[in-house]
Amino acid sequence: MRIQRRTVKNRLAPLIVVLLGMSLATSSLRAQQPVVAPEERVSPAAFSQDGRLLAKGGGKIELWEVTSNALLRNMPGHNAVGCRGRSCTVLAVAFSPDGRWLASGSEDKTIKLWEAATGQEVRTLAGHTNGVMALAFSPDGRWLASGSKDKTIKLWEAATGQEVRTLAGHSGTVMAVAFSPDGRWLASGSKDKTIKLWEAATGQEVRTLAGHTGTVMAMAFSPDGRWLATGSEDNTIKLWEAATGQEVRTLKGHKALLWALAFSPDGSRLATGDDRGAVFLWEVASGRRLRQLAKAWETGQIEAITFSPDGAWLAASCVTMIEIWHLRAGTAADPHVWPGNTIRRWDVATGKEIGKRP
Repeated sequence: MRIQRRTVKNRLAPLIVVLLGMSLATSSLRAQQPVVAPEERVSPAAFSQDGRLLAKGGGKIELWEVTSNALLRNMPGHNAVGCRGRSCTVLAVAFSPDGRWLASGSEDKTIKLWEAATGQEVRTLAGHTNGVMALAFSPDGRWLASGSKDKTIKLWEAATGQEVRTLAGHSGTVMAVAFSPDGRWLASGSKDKTIKLWEAATGQEVRTLAGHTGTVMAMAFSPDGRWLATGSEDNTIKLWEAATGQEVRTLKGHKALLWALAFSPDGSRLATGDDRGAVFLWEVASGRRLRQLAKAWETGQIEAITFSPDGAWLAASCVTMIEIWHLRAGTAADPHVWPGNTIRRWDVATGKEIGKRP
């Protein structure tokens, strides 16, 4: 992901692609960067659970090793009749918990399972009647959940590709799915502005959570399963008590729709990223915003966000780069150096620069 500076004349595209750590050239240029509507994610992305790998979708699938800035492989993506002679757009990607498998969902209505180590296609899962917008593996890797423009969620047996059941109930596109840490519950978020909780073993709908005023774009359970966080087109994040469905608080501050969010490993912090590239860090217990890590228009649409397993750093993927923030002062030398670019290391607690590499 070595990024060269270039000017784009098309007004509907980002006007400047910048080096890591550099902001857009002028405020006037920032103002012209388009806001991407729901269902138009530029390039869906997902980190592996250990934070080592990054998969990016779009016209093809790219697999990157974060620590070395190495493009490990290009996968052919989805090629199907009906996409006008081009590769069908990959709308969702997800890693299995052990990192062995990568799943991709496409506008061609199918899901493909790939062996991450080799890039080999293992099988194709067909059953949806419209594009696949969201994917999530169960914590034990046994099940794969998919959400679609056909307004349903399907559960698949990952090892065989067999469809287990279809969950129907949303009245709009399903944009996000997530399993609880114990695998008991499956949550889904939709263009109908609601969240539904389902019993994964039976497919029974348990409850509907209403409160957002826009499409529900992203969701994540806390590591202990107590909380469910949801991000929306209404620019807010809501925290819900998973066991009761009660809304606990609303987090406000973003100026654009939320594409990505993640809890820290200890569940004490929540990181959120929006369509304009702003990244916030929140204290879960109080709902207090601890810090803004990236300002709007500095990076472009935040597609995925993750904490390292030890909670020492936070990484966010956007269209043209990966941003990495150190959350503790005095951490080991940063291995996440992107050749040809500059990375500055920050102590988030103090806001002070603690290191710089050319």
